[in-house]
Amino acid sequence: MLRQLASVLVSLFLVLGAAHAQDGSGASAESAGQRTSVDLLLDVIEDDAARAELIERLRGAGGVPPDSPGDVIVETLSDGTAPPEDASFGRRIALVTQQAAEDIVDWGTRFWEQLTRAPEVFGGLSGGEAGVLVEALEDLALVIAGTVVVFFALRWLGKSLYANMSASARDGGVARTAVLFSASAVIDAVIVILAWGAGYALAILALGEFGQIGIRQTLYLNAFLLVEMAKVVVWLVLPPSAPALRPLPIGDRAASYLSSRINLIVGVVGYGQLLVVPIINSNVSFAAGRAVSALIAVAVLGFAIWLVLRNRRAVTDWLLGGDAGPRAAAPEGTADPAPVRGRRARGALAYLARHWHWPALAYLLALFVIVMLRPGDAVFQTFLASGQVLVVGLLGFAASGFISRAMVRGVSLLARLSDRVPLLQGRLNAFVPRMLFVLRVVIFAGVVLLALNAIGLIDLRGWMVSQFGLRFTGMILSVSLVLLVSFGLWLALTSWVDYRLNPEFGSVATAREQTLLTLLRNAATIALVIITLMFVLAEIGLDIAPLLASAGVL
Repeated sequence: MLRQLASVLVSLFLVLGAAHAQDGSGASAESAGQRTSVDLLLDVIEDDAARAELIERLRGAGGVPPDSPGDVIVETLSDGTAPPEDASFGRRIALVTQQAAEDIVDWGTRFWEQLTRAPEVFGGLSGGEAGVLVEALEDLALVIAGTVVVFFALRWLGKSLYANMSASARDGGVARTAVLFSASAVIDAVIVILAWGAGYALAILALGEFGQIGIRQTLYLNAFLLVEMAKVVVWLVLPPSAPALRPLPIGDRAASYLSSRINLIVGVVGYGQLLVVPIINSNVSFAAGRAVSALIAVAVLGFAIWLVLRNRRAVTDWLLGGDAGPRAAAPEGTADPAPVRGRRARGALAYLARHWHWPALAYLLALFVIVMLRPGDAVFQTFLASGQVLVVGLLGFAASGFISRAMVRGVSLLARLSDRVPLLQGRLNAFVPRMLFVLRVVIFAGVVLLALNAIGLIDLRGWMVSQFGLRFTGMILSVSLVLLVSFGLWLALTSWVDYRLNPEFGSVATAREQTLLTLLRNAATIALVIITLMFVLAEIGLDIAPLLASAGVL
């Protein structure tokens, strides 16, 4: 309908143009100014010669012969519109791929041009940035000294407390370790807040006019709070002096090495973006601030690439021996790593462990490109997302290490329970490692998805709240719950039968009871498997009505 209306309007416009262009005298033009457009249109329609000439003019205005519709399609599609419905399927595919190829080439050309112009960002450096930073450092010296002294004094006082907490966690169970781990996090956060508050009190009460604080002092204290809180998170994952509270299965030297390097990166990026760049922006220029931001980012990325290349073999040995108990406690190298590699050097996970540095280097190079193309606030946002990826990865490794240690230890029941149900521990040790392996796969997938969501490649929250996401997650949870309940019922039934058949407890079963109990166990197992399969298929979304009918007939 809209196409027909547009055609009528265009035709009306051309008709009026043709009517005004008719060969005639000046009186015709004068009458056109007195008569309406509708009268002119009626005159042209009623006159056969004028109508024929109008048709020729309309064909000439389109610039296309009436017998060549293919060229019309090409011209229409060159404007970016969709191909007409009467175009062939092959032509549609060719036009779509042609447009896609042109878009890719255009994007690549623009990307290369931006990348070649990226070093121009360093042209904003004027040479006076060092003097401005020295002046700012002199202005902030007392506040920096006060906060640092209070912070390290409180940390020194808490060092003995951390040692006692680590010893208590080593001698206690899982619940005590979790409580002590949470307590250590709270203590670290309180130490940072107290040092931050002492810095604010010093700046307001002792420096400058009483009750006032300068903008530079405020920038530094806020940067101190955020950066040191980020270091608290790093310390929770890699505590150098509390091995019993360490979630990752690594040694003291490795924890100290990693925590110091990560804290260095956090400090440079945090204080650089939250303190140095704002000072340069306000005292030099925004172009200089962008240049300093890019320079900090390039330095940090270069340092990270050097760390990856230097420690790739040590991390590979640690990943390959991740389930090997004490052998996995030192990612910087083991005393005898060859047996670990020989035992763990198979499968896709082993291949990823050997080549982990290539994805890491690719990610760092992608960050480098982003930094060069989008200096400024995008740099801080990029590093913040990278920090989230790092935290998620470390937590995933910690959970995976805990599960690995649980798989190695296995399930150990009380002697009294094992005597009554001798086969229960064997069944649990056959099932629990498989369940924990599935849980490790789920954790790995979750870490990957959270990392991709952190860097903006996917919208995990949007997918989770979508209709498909809700149905998928609900189906996974329902199937998992059905399987766990079915296994619990089967375990309880078989354990009861084992207890009744155990001659050392209760009444001794007769031959008939032994036959019936054994038959009951087998029949109940088959029935439970069939019912569980039906529930699982129903949760997946398959129609089980024909299966139920067949089962009823059987």
